[in-house]
Amino acid sequence: MKKTSKLLSILLVVMLLSGCLFGCADTSVEQDEPEQTATEAPVNESDAPVEPSDEADPTEEPVVEADYLDKVVTVGQISTWGLLCPFAVTDSYSQFIYDVLYEKLVFVNGDYTISPRAADSWEMNEDSTVWTFHLNQDAKWHDGTPLTAHDWVFAAQTITDPNFVSGRKSMYANFEGTDADGNETSENSVAWVAVDDFTLQVTLKATAEITAFFIANNNGIYPLPKHLLEGIDTATLLEDSYWTNPVGCGVGIFDSQVEGSTITFKTNQEYYRGAPKFGTLVFRVVAQDSMAAAFMAGELDLCFSGLNYEDAAAAALQPNVNEGYTELAYALCWMNINIDKLNDVKLRQAVRYCINQEAISQVLFGGQGVISASPTLQVGDYYTDSIEYASEYNPEKAKALFDEAGWDYNETFIIGAPSGTREDAATIIAQSLESIGIKVEIQVNDATTTFANAKEGKYHVSLQSTSAWTNDPLTTRASMNTYIHTYGTSDVGTELNGILDQMSMELDLEKRAELARQWLVRCIELCPIAPVYRTRQYMLTSARVTGWSPDNQAVGFNNNWHDLIVD
Repeated sequence: MKKTSKLLSILLVVMLLSGCLFGCADTSVEQDEPEQTATEAPVNESDAPVEPSDEADPTEEPVVEADYLDKVVTVGQISTWGLLCPFAVTDSYSQFIYDVLYEKLVFVNGDYTISPRAADSWEMNEDSTVWTFHLNQDAKWHDGTPLTAHDWVFAAQTITDPNFVSGRKSMYANFEGTDADGNETSENSVAWVAVDDFTLQVTLKATAEITAFFIANNNGIYPLPKHLLEGIDTATLLEDSYWTNPVGCGVGIFDSQVEGSTITFKTNQEYYRGAPKFGTLVFRVVAQDSMAAAFMAGELDLCFSGLNYEDAAAAALQPNVNEGYTELAYALCWMNINIDKLNDVKLRQAVRYCINQEAISQVLFGGQGVISASPTLQVGDYYTDSIEYASEYNPEKAKALFDEAGWDYNETFIIGAPSGTREDAATIIAQSLESIGIKVEIQVNDATTTFANAKEGKYHVSLQSTSAWTNDPLTTRASMNTYIHTYGTSDVGTELNGILDQMSMELDLEKRAELARQWLVRCIELCPIAPVYRTRQYMLTSARVTGWSPDNQAVGFNNNWHDLIVD
């Protein structure tokens, strides 16, 4: 086996796995795509308006207790954020910031329901292609200007402008007046309309279940302050100095930042859903291997990602730290299989039988990995355990399939993997392939280079990390279309995407679940991807902070910051 760096310790451990399985080495998990793009929605079956939330009476004047303002909540994260425009970047570390600074139409709950946020209520027409939102009239920008339907329309027109560059643009391709990439078909043609100051109406190209839509796309639906940004050329908007000190409308008011280190918000004590019960919120970048120590030292109050099991468990032994995790989120690594190079399904299935998930779990994650063949969460009506046969590790079966497909054993099988945990996992997979006579080369690069090469078809397989936070197969579509070479134009991609197209337009929840299971079964049979490892996303909170939900965090980076209680 040829590779760019030797991992002899891992190979030695794997060779001993037949007798016993050893503990964890590197349990960190990198994520290339912290977001996925859809999910299950078993609620809102009728077109009846959603009742307003009873969280707080927005007509009451905020009561600010002086001791609240002295309290500081500090959040640790392992990477920095991007530009403070909510449409600029798509990574999770920026998403945490956007959720504080800006507002959303709805709140995504940990039980996969949606509830009011900037929209107090909403209704749909009979075929669910026209949605009307009734906005809370007490929501304001941080400069005191009312947050109105015109700001939501302005944001939609901005992001769909062909001159505006955004990774979130495709989310708007669902709406009338846009093309397949989410660009407007004519000036301001996106079908978002301000019926009046506090009534927003949007029109979709096709029937869509509203809850599923927002769980899929809520992280790309934000307002922009029309009164401050109108008139700035959209082609240069992201370069404008405005973003160094932006005016938001969320629970946190921008105060200051040290680039790459900290960002500080003062809490919005006039927040329309209730004044936060603390005064300052700080996000701080902390090295992954220092996160647990920072908690034990009392320097942090919350951490949502980047923790391995051992560090989280060690920190939780301290009386001032609580460990948490959710069954709704996993760090997932799957193998993207090049359909051109492995065009016989037997070859793709053969590679899958060489993935020893149990060994990878034991060697890299101390046995804390979750063994499954499913690329989505293995829960609920969208999942069927009939596919779990495909999680089997069986080199003999793999060898038979390679032989049946006529594999040329003189050919070198190339695995692309970013450095770190995925490189280690690739080493274990390579060991299995070599044991049945396959020549293997692992090409290790940074994540960006690895996935650029994968898109160009330079590998037989590549290892990609993402988050699994739902059982809805629509979450996989963007990644598979993007990172599997020629997937979108292949017979495999055409069939699987066709099932997802039917599912996305199905309002009947039972039929929707049936299509989800159909997709899962066919995905396993056609094998364009194969799970490599799956680990829980561990989170920590200090004992002084309560009122925070790991499940809400998992399903959409949503946090009811105004519900936090800080001692």
